[in-house]
Amino acid sequence: MSTRSPSSLPGVCTVCELRFKGVPTSSLYVQALTNEKSDLTLDSDQKSYCSLCYGIFLQSEGFFQSIAEKIEQECYQTSDFFLNIALPSSYDLRSSAFQTFALNELSLSAATIIDVKTVLRYLISHFSMSKGSLRFNKQSPVVVSFEISHNESEKDTDFLKANSSFTPKSFYDRHQKKRVHIKESKEANKKAITLMTTEDLKELGFYPPKSVETIPVLASITVSRTPIYIGGRYLKLVRGVSQTPHIVGNTRLAEFSVEELIGEPIATLLQPKSYHLAGSGREDSDVRMLGTGRPFYIQLNNCKNSPLSNLQLKSIENTINSDSKLVNVAALQSVTELDLKIIKSEGGEKNKTYSCLVWISEELSKEKLDMFDTISASPLSIAQKTPVRVLHTRSPLTRQRKIYRMRLSHLKDNFYTLILTTEGGTYIKEFVHGDLGRTTPNFSSIIGAQSYILELDVTDVDLNFPPKK
Repeated sequence: MSTRSPSSLPGVCTVCELRFKGVPTSSLYVQALTNEKSDLTLDSDQKSYCSLCYGIFLQSEGFFQSIAEKIEQECYQTSDFFLNIALPSSYDLRSSAFQTFALNELSLSAATIIDVKTVLRYLISHFSMSKGSLRFNKQSPVVVSFEISHNESEKDTDFLKANSSFTPKSFYDRHQKKRVHIKESKEANKKAITLMTTEDLKELGFYPPKSVETIPVLASITVSRTPIYIGGRYLKLVRGVSQTPHIVGNTRLAEFSVEELIGEPIATLLQPKSYHLAGSGREDSDVRMLGTGRPFYIQLNNCKNSPLSNLQLKSIENTINSDSKLVNVAALQSVTELDLKIIKSEGGEKNKTYSCLVWISEELSKEKLDMFDTISASPLSIAQKTPVRVLHTRSPLTRQRKIYRMRLSHLKDNFYTLILTTEGGTYIKEFVHGDLGRTTPNFSSIIGAQSYILELDVTDVDLNFPPKK
């Protein structure tokens, strides 16, 4: 910005003077910017800009225009946006240097300085309100991310790399599948800046910072929407359907998944970049989910369209239930990230009820049935080592679980129905057949005869989700 502005601080524009004084009123920044633009118009040959902001505020209106164009270009359905701004580290250096200079040479103690990003949001918000229907909103789920660059000041912080307080960092990049070394980090820069003395600043030419001849540019701009969450309960009416796509190598082991059968109708309306389903536990693909259904939520990432209304969700629910013979859904509704804690934090606490069709190697006598009823009258504690069938994907642990209720009914010959209510996380198939003695005690050991599950259904998951609204 023009140094001909009426600022009382050397090399600093009137907008940054207000920042330095800690002025919180956004309208004053708008007026100061208007004055700066007038000065710049009167002095069209002026080639220097503010030493602290590099004239970035002059571009506020253009930045808003870039935001509006980007949102329209990428087809985001929204009436508002929030703004993330990434600035070069030189902004931190110059701000700190000027505070030191003002305190020592001008006897000015800085108030709580309003940072560049906050004021830039003030000004972009002002233009958003005056230009059209797109508004800046701190609570907006649509996030615009700016990265600002300024070639002229790019090397301002190079000396920090040699500072003893700077420690190079590295991280593992999952996409590149290799460790990436960071030559510069803002956290390290900020720490190094705090250790600088007045003599350091004088030697490096930042006492005070000098005006610049060029303004910053918008290096990149991206738009994204925070995840949308939809919860409910699903019933899986047939066997052979996995909860999520079950793919091993290049082979798909189940043709259909609950995730796709419920997620696709929702994704058609919301247009997410991706989505996934998470349930309160999961049943094997050969197990049905009946009764009141299993609590679940779908996370839809970076949706182009706005969240669905209750009426739209009810329509999707009705369509799934009428068109699909594989799954049904109930209580479909929008949920918050806070609501998800109910599912995520109570993994081992919710009780589940199962119905098992069991084959037993002998037809049980009345004495054995009476003995089983006696044992079933009280909760049964069991120890389960990780089942053999999942050892390749699970840690080899011993888990303590409870069987709260058991009821055994004879069908005919060697066939029985076993109803179980257990603690969440219990391996039911292994409890019945014993898993080579890895579950103790087990149903087979209790009745004294080898048993196998032929069919298994989940009939209840005792969890208050989704929350009633």
